Amino acid sequence: SLVSCHACQATADLYSFKKLDNGLFQLVSKTPKNVEFSSSWGRVGLNATSIQEGLQPLGKNLTGSVFMNNYMSTGEMTSWWDVLHLPENAYINLYTLGDAGSDNSGNHDEDSPLHYDYKVTFKVLPENATYYPIMLTYKGEKPTEDYDRINSVNYSKIVKFDPVKKDYK
Repeated sequence: SLVSCHACQATADLYSFKKLDNGLFQLVSKTPKNVEFSSSWGRVGLNATSIQEGLQPLGKNLTGSVFMNNYMSTGEMTSWWDVLHLPENAYINLYTLGDAGSDNSGNHDEDSPLHYDYKVTFKVLPENATYYPIMLTYKGEKPTEDYDRINSVNYSKIVKFDPVKKDYK
C-alpha cells in the first residue's frame, strides 16, 4: 500500500505536442526513459497547476516551467525550485534550480532562538543566450550550512544552466 511505503518512488512520462494548422497534434518532445522526478509515498512531485503557472521562456528557443517542490518531516518544511525544460526536438528534462526556503515552526515557536523561516524567490533574467540566468533571492531567518547559528538574510545570487553537466550552478 502507498500509505505504508514512504520510500516508494514513482515516475512519470511527459509528452509535448504542437497543434498543427489542420487541427491535429504532432509530438515534439517527451521525457527520456531514465528521467527522475522527486517522489515519495509512491507519488511523483509534479503538480499540473504549478507547472502551468510557472510556464515561461527559459532561453532563446526554450520554454519551460519553474515550480516549487517540498518535503515535510518532523516539523520542518524544506522547499526547492525545480525547472522543467520543454524543448522542441529534444528530450524533456527536470533539473533542480536551488533552495526555495525552509521553515521549522513545527519544531520551535517563533520566539525560540532555534526557530528559522526563510523564503527564496526566483526571477528569470532574459538575455540573448541559449539558457537564461535565474536570480534567486533569499529573505528571512536562515540557518548556516552547519546549523551552528541562525542569521537574518537578504541577498541574491545568479545561477546558470550548464548544458554539459546538465545542472544549474
